[in-house]
Amino acid sequence: GGLKAALNNMYWSADYGYMSFGSDIGGYREDGSALGRTKDVFIRWAQLGTFCPLMENGGGGEHRPWMFDDETNTIYKNLVTMREKYLTGYLLEASKTAYANSKPLMTFIDKTVYSYKLGDDIFVSPLLDNTGNITVNFPSGNNWVYLYDKTKVYNGGTSQTLTFALDKYPVFLKEGSHAADVMTTN
Repeated sequence: GGLKAALNNMYWSADYGYMSFGSDIGGYREDGSALGRTKDVFIRWAQLGTFCPLMENGGGGEHRPWMFDDETNTIYKNLVTMREKYLTGYLLEASKTAYANSKPLMTFIDKTVYSYKLGDDIFVSPLLDNTGNITVNFPSGNNWVYLYDKTKVYNGGTSQTLTFALDKYPVFLKEGSHAADVMTTN
C-alpha cells in the first residue's frame, strides 16, 4: 500500500506541475517486521526510487540495505551504481528540457498501474506486489528495449505480460535513443 500511496503523491506532484520529486525508499511507516518493511518491498521501492527524479533512502524503520541480507545489499549497490553511472547525466539533460517546456520529469501514462516515462527516453512500469508479474502496456510510437537485456525489444502500442526476478525491474529505453545506446546492461 505504501508504494501505491507514494506513486499517488508522485502522480499528483506531476499533475500540479512540479518538475522533480520522489519518495523515501520504504516510506515513512513500519510494517511491524523487525526491519520495518519486508525485503521485497524495500528492493522494489529502491528500484522505483532509482528511476525517479529524486532517489532518497530514508523514512521510518530500518532502511540500510545491508541490514536485510547480502542479496539486498548487492541489488541496492547495483541500483545506486546504475543511477550514478547512467541516470545522473540523463536526468540533468532531461531536466533542462522539462524546465524549458514547463513539464515534469515523470509523465504518467496510466494512473491505474502507474506506468510513466522518465524524460522522453525511459519507460517504467512499477511492480506493486511481490509476485514479479505485470502486464506492461508499451507507449505507442516507438519500440522499447528492455534495460537488462537489449535483445528484448517490445513494439509500442502492445501489451505484454512479463515476470521479473527480484534483481530486475520493468524499465525500457526508447529504441534508437542515446539512453538505449548507453544504458542497456548487456
